[in-house]
Amino acid sequence: MNEKHYQGKPCKYGHDGLRYKASDSCVECQKQRWLREKTDPIARERKLAKDREYYQQHKDDLLAQAKQYREENLERLKEVGRVWREASREQRSERRRKLWTVLDKVGQRLVVIKARAKKKGQEFTITPDDCPPVSHCPVFGIELDWAATGQQPNSPSLDRFDNTKGYVPGNVHWISWRANNAKNSSTVDELEQVIKWMKSLQDDVNKHGEING
Repeated sequence: MNEKHYQGKPCKYGHDGLRYKASDSCVECQKQRWLREKTDPIARERKLAKDREYYQQHKDDLLAQAKQYREENLERLKEVGRVWREASREQRSERRRKLWTVLDKVGQRLVVIKARAKKKGQEFTITPDDCPPVSHCPVFGIELDWAATGQQPNSPSLDRFDNTKGYVPGNVHWISWRANNAKNSSTVDELEQVIKWMKSLQDDVNKHGEING
């Protein structure tokens, strides 16, 4: 918290008002400087260049200070974040829904998928033309909600038919998150084994009212 005090004399620019205790700088001068940096492109770029230079010169110290601050105020920061997320939940949800327009619903998701693929070292060469949107999950037949956020059962999920390959043309298609989560990294043979096992359990229930063994 920046404490202020009155020094009893004007600053060199004639502002006879409060000053910040820590730096002894004029509050009115600071306000005018912030306004210039916000409205004047040249002043803003000059400020950004100065900030970038300062960061590069003091990078290690700044990162260490930030880490120390987080460690010393971890619980308070968590609470501040929780309160902010709760207060802005509807606003953020509405903003996300506006982003997921019909034109952007594939492209926006591909941006996220591409970043994730890059981190995992997976090939990514597809474009929106390689995976046009579909209205329903081809596996379960449920309607896909392109405005859904997070991992919802009916959220669109870009599946790779061959998990040994990356996101390349001919290897991707949209299914529901529920279907993709069930498929995960299993092979066709493994999925058939799971289905066979589940059917045998269902047969036990149908015949005996319970699972044997």
